[in-house]
Amino acid sequence: MRLLRLFAATAAVLAVAGSVSASASVSPARVGAASTIAFRAPTGLRGFLPELATNSLGNANVFSRTPAFTWNPTPGASRYELMLSTSKLFRSNGVIWDDASMTTPVAAVPIALPWITGSPHSLYARVRPIKSNGGAGPWSTEYGFDVRWTSGVPQQLPAPGGLVRWAPVPGATSYQVWYVNAQAPTTSFGATTGLSPAITPAGPTTDIFSTTTNVAAEREYYPPYLPSASDGPVLWRVRAVREVFGPLANGLPRVSYGPWSDMYTSAAPALGAGPLTDLSTAGPPMTFAGDAPFYEYTPGFVFAGSAGATGAARLHRVYVFTDSDCVNDVFDGLPVGSPAYAPRTKENWPRLPGGSNILGQLVPARELQSGGTLDVGIPTSGGSTPPASSGTGAPTTLQGDGAPIGLWDNDAPDNGTPTGRYYWTVVTTTDTGADTELPQDICQRTSRWSTFGIASQPAEPMDSATSAPYARGLSQVGSLVVAGAQRRTFYGTPLVSWAASREANAYEVQWRKTANETGAADHLYTFSTATTLPLKPGRWYYRIRGINMSLPTGASIMAWSQWVGIVIAQPKFRVVGGGK
Repeated sequence: MRLLRLFAATAAVLAVAGSVSASASVSPARVGAASTIAFRAPTGLRGFLPELATNSLGNANVFSRTPAFTWNPTPGASRYELMLSTSKLFRSNGVIWDDASMTTPVAAVPIALPWITGSPHSLYARVRPIKSNGGAGPWSTEYGFDVRWTSGVPQQLPAPGGLVRWAPVPGATSYQVWYVNAQAPTTSFGATTGLSPAITPAGPTTDIFSTTTNVAAEREYYPPYLPSASDGPVLWRVRAVREVFGPLANGLPRVSYGPWSDMYTSAAPALGAGPLTDLSTAGPPMTFAGDAPFYEYTPGFVFAGSAGATGAARLHRVYVFTDSDCVNDVFDGLPVGSPAYAPRTKENWPRLPGGSNILGQLVPARELQSGGTLDVGIPTSGGSTPPASSGTGAPTTLQGDGAPIGLWDNDAPDNGTPTGRYYWTVVTTTDTGADTELPQDICQRTSRWSTFGIASQPAEPMDSATSAPYARGLSQVGSLVVAGAQRRTFYGTPLVSWAASREANAYEVQWRKTANETGAADHLYTFSTATTLPLKPGRWYYRIRGINMSLPTGASIMAWSQWVGIVIAQPKFRVVGGGK
């Protein structure tokens, strides 16, 4: 009788491909430590950001955010274990991630790593193969890498009077701005503004505050901080901040900082005495410029003059609405004496005027509210969980740090034509912060209003130049392949990734059998920009959207990307040998 022997075209085909969504982190002691088999150690382990050939430093070991990982397939492996550590020796107290669920030689780590550098490196990865019976092979050579700012310090950009502006830094979640020559308010402040009691702030005599945008107002150089506008130079520095969302083991810091920039100089021009006019916006990267400019996130607001319908004032407040009648209010600024306003998430000095000291305020200022909250379980990327030894679990909520100063997308430009926008105006206030004008009257009876739009940078899962998805995995013949414009077929679990959105703190990935809104869909959340999808053979579609925690509660979900199609192939077998 002819003997038929079936074998897989690749070692991965022989693997028992477990469900990634049900997998869990596995410590080394739980993976057949006593049954090491005759595997060769995996080769070619490296980290990468799929949408970049190299990072801006041209260094294959430095990344602005958490990289994905890949290595050469190991014949006979059923699955792989990937470990990340702050120790080159991978001692237990240095392990920050340990996952033995990968069924293909690609891996996405769903945690957001902070900026951390060392000599020669601060982070290390290694991988080993595991047989279907649990026997583990040898570890690969360790791969050292760093996560850090890759574009240097934030660079000053031109800005209108009353604002400072800088270039965004990849991987940053916020910025700290330092007004070096600002003078802290003194006990005479109360008498100057009418606030009681007079306020003596604690802390340094210079002002450091935080924002999630790339623009800041020079409010400390104007009333109520000073009796009158300084009309002098503003000396300032800025640094990028990376805040980590999600569980971290090994005591890694949740907030890390880039270096302070050089000293920059800007002007603080005196506030004009004429009527309020010349309303304009400036600041974040502009995605569309037409009759209404569109920005990636909340811009700075600029105006000239100081007099409203009730006369001249030292302080002014910006309002933002969704309608041209200025009735549906979505953002209220704090009173400022500068000819510009930009929101902040945190301040070192007290917000003046602010809180209970503000009299007659129509709606509490957004800067005085807490950050946004999203009720989700994060992360579940690939079903992986933190190491059991970490003592941390996936959070059920995301909490924004600081005031929710973001504005959500309002119909981005379609074919070059804006289809939605925000309307804003500026009103006069008293020295105690009470409005002396009604925004509705200003918008309906005068021309003192302007428009802008928000079109945030989406999570982009495809290369716009080649129309190829950022995806890679095993081919049907066992080699590691990258998706092309026409080749989107993989065997087993593929790794998909996307270009990061500067506004997103986390991402949701959704997949289904049909590219429409009616089919049933599965989903997962991750803090990374890559994940592995637990797909069975067949044609599938997936899409990604960001989660922005600088937006208010209920509005933190960003727009979906387009659907991307991939195919998961059936295992390929062939008949070999013969005889009776």
